[in-house]
Amino acid sequence: TALPFTGAPTPKTPKIGSPSSVDITVDASIANGPVGFAASTFSVVESDSTDTKVNLLVSRQGSAGAAHMTWAITGISSSFNDSDVVQRFGTVTINNGDSSANLTVLIARDTVPELNELFLVQLTSIAPPQSLNPSAVNATVTILANDNPGGFISFDPTFANQTLSYTEGSTAVLKLIRTGGTLLSQLVSLVAITEG
Repeated sequence: TALPFTGAPTPKTPKIGSPSSVDITVDASIANGPVGFAASTFSVVESDSTDTKVNLLVSRQGSAGAAHMTWAITGISSSFNDSDVVQRFGTVTINNGDSSANLTVLIARDTVPELNELFLVQLTSIAPPQSLNPSAVNATVTILANDNPGGFISFDPTFANQTLSYTEGSTAVLKLIRTGGTLLSQLVSLVAITEG
């Protein structure tokens, strides 16, 4: 009896030679990706009584090894002073096993009327083998206008609780005063209400 034909035997070639494996080390800067700010703008409301924290998230894609960075602050707006922040430079670390960390800036408390104040936080260096993302090394922080920069507008207290009489056709002279902040120009509208 003839056996059925099953086709030609498959040749066992090519064969795997030796060495059959290699070790590849992926540099941490490649494995983690570059480090940078997760957002480019932040805002904060300044407190009168306590220093205010503003957390700027610094992130990377991976989590292998620690990333140590330095940072520095420079003013953007003319209203910003170095005394508006508690510290103008420092360090931040993303720990081994983490992919992000907060860079915390302390806004100094005061009761001085102020308009918006802008400053730049820049990641200035990083310890090798990690690397910085050049398009994400800057973050702009705005301290929002606070402590009533436009002040309080009212009639002069000498007019308080008085009845002023003027003859028809004469000019009434009323004095307005502003206390507190004087940083904004303000148009004040007055309405005369007739009686009787």
